[in-house]
Amino acid sequence: MTNTVEDLLAKLREQITTRKQESEDRVVRIKAAADDYLKAVEADLVTEVAVRAGLEAQRSSTAVRAALTLRSLIESLPEARVRVEASAPEAPAPEAHDEAHDEAKAPAAARRVETDPEVEALFREFHAMEFDGLSDGVFKPWAEEFACRARGLQARGLADGADLLTRMFRVLTAKAFQRNTRDIFGLARNHHGDWAARAERARREREQAQAGPGPRSVSTRMVIPEALRAAVASPDEDDAGDWPELPKLLSLCAERPLVLLGGVVKQEKLDRLKKHLGGDVEWIATDNGNPQGIASLERRVREGRVGAVVVLEELIGHRHFSPVIDAARQAVMPLAYGAKAGKASIVRALQDIEATLAHRPEATGT
Repeated sequence: MTNTVEDLLAKLREQITTRKQESEDRVVRIKAAADDYLKAVEADLVTEVAVRAGLEAQRSSTAVRAALTLRSLIESLPEARVRVEASAPEAPAPEAHDEAHDEAKAPAAARRVETDPEVEALFREFHAMEFDGLSDGVFKPWAEEFACRARGLQARGLADGADLLTRMFRVLTAKAFQRNTRDIFGLARNHHGDWAARAERARREREQAQAGPGPRSVSTRMVIPEALRAAVASPDEDDAGDWPELPKLLSLCAERPLVLLGGVVKQEKLDRLKKHLGGDVEWIATDNGNPQGIASLERRVREGRVGAVVVLEELIGHRHFSPVIDAARQAVMPLAYGAKAGKASIVRALQDIEATLAHRPEATGT
C-alpha cells in the first residue's frame, strides 16, 4: 500500500526502470539476431560459390532461419503488436454464423499468430518421435537434445503462444519418470548453460548410442583426423593466431576483472588467459563447494566490481552458480559459459562476451 508521495514516486521509478531494461534487452536480442542474419547470408554466399566450384556439397540455407528469428523478435515488440492490431481492418458483421464455432476458432487463430515458426517446427519434430521404442541409453541423449533445443528457443525470447515448449517439457518429464531416468539436462528450470553446445553434445552422444559398438570395431583401423594429429603434434595453445581479436573485452579487463567460476584452477590456462587479455583475470575454484567464494563473487557482481563472468557449467552444480546468474542479469553484466574450460569453449565464451559488449557499450565503462 502506498502511504506517501515518496513511496508512489519510488514505485513509479521502479516501473520505469523495469520497462526500460526490458526494452534494452529486446534491442540487444534484435541487434544480435541482425548480426547473425548478416553472417548467415555471407555463409550462404560462400557455400554457393564453393558448390559451383565443386569444392563442397550442397547444404541447406542458414539465412532463412536467421531471417525468421529476426522477424520474430521484431514482431514480438509491444509497439509492433499494437500497430498491427490498430491497422487491421474491421471485418463486417456476419449475417448468420454459429457463435460457438466462431469462439472455438478464435483462440486457435491467436495461437498461430503468437507462436514462432521455429517453435512450431521443433514441436512437430518432437511430436513425430517414437520415444516408447527407444532403449534407455538412447532415450536420455534424445531427451537432452530436445530439452536443450527448447531451452535455447526460450532463451532467445521466441514467441510460444500455444505453450508448445512447455508441453514438450511435460512429456519428457513424464517419460523420464516412467523409465526412472534421472539427470536429464535441460528439464529443470534451474539448469543453465550454452544451450546450442549442450544440444550438439547430446546429439553426438545419441548418434554414438544408436550406432552401437559394431561387429568389427576391434579389427577396424582407427583413422586420426588431420586436425587432431596436428593438435597432438603441436600442443602449444599459446599461438596468438588461434585467439580471436577481442578489443572491447581487452578494454573491459583493463578496468574490471574477468572471472572464471567452477572446477579446479588450472594455472597454465589462467596464465595463458592473462597473457592474451592483458588484464586482470581470476579463477574461483568450486571443487569443494566454496560457498564463500561464490557468495563473494555474487556480491562483487551486484556492486559492479566485476567486468564479466565465464561459468564453467560442467564443473559446478547448477544450484551453486544460479545466484551469480541472477546477479549478472540485475547488474546487466556479460556472462557466458565455458563448459570444462577447454580452449575451444573458452574462446567461444570470450567471443560471446565480446558480442554482448558490442551491443552494450555502457558495460565497458565508456
